[in-house]
This record gives sequence, structure tokens and C-alpha cells, in this order.
Amino acid sequence: MSVKTNGLSGAKKRAWKEFSRFIRIRDCLETTGSTKHGKCFTCEKIIPYQDLHAGHFMDGRTNALLFNEQGTHAQCSECNTAKGGNKTAYKRRMLQRYGGRVVEELQELRHRPVKYTAFDFDMERQRYKRLSEELLGGAE
Repeated sequence: MSVKTNGLSGAKKRAWKEFSRFIRIRDCLETTGSTKHGKCFTCEKIIPYQDLHAGHFMDGRTNALLFNEQGTHAQCSECNTAKGGNKTAYKRRMLQRYGGRVVEELQELRHRPVKYTAFDFDMERQRYKRLSEELLGGAE
């Protein structure tokens, strides 16, 4: 294994991969009832699963928000990448869905320092892998 797949950065990457998968599966099932397509949280276009991203409400993906389920939703690449997260639409949808209190809590949480170990990342990876499998009923 290379240095990039070992240690803290590798553990973080593997954990993010499972979290992202969970978010996309969750949102596809919630918005279309299928794992093949999902609705972009910000522009509401129906997009194939493989083209969806797990986009964060708050910039920076700080450790305090990295695995925050309320602050992460399926987005198309145009909104998440080309439009920098489409933050105006994202905030509007967050306020509609969760209300101002949750939005404020996420904005405050962004500044809270959180330090993960490789073990912590591995636990997150396992947790989101299990949650994805539960959503899928044990099989994709």
C-alpha cells in the first residue's frame, strides 16, 4: 500500500467514501424511491446515482461537519462543483427542511475543532457501510 492509502489520510478517504455513498443512497431513496437516480438537493434535477456528489452545506468540510448527515446532501456536479455548492439555494433548502435553528447550529459547529484518529475514521467507515447496507436491505 502507498502512503496515501495508509495512515490518517487513507483512513479519512475510506471513511469519506462510505459516508458519501450513504448520503447518495439515502437521498436517492428519499427523492425517487430508487437507488438508480436521485434529486439534486439544490437544483432538484433528477440525476443518475453515479453522477451525484455528497455536497456539504458549509464550505471547508471541517472535521466537525465532515460526517454531519443534516449538513450533507446529494448534489449534481454542476451545483456542487461548478457553482461552488450553489450556496444560496442550499441555504434556502436547509431552512425549509430543518429550520433556522439547525442552520445556526451547523454554522457554529463549523468552528469547533474536532480531531480524528485513524481508528475514529475506521469506525465512521464501518458505521456508514452498515447504514448503507441497511438502506439497501443487505444487497445492492
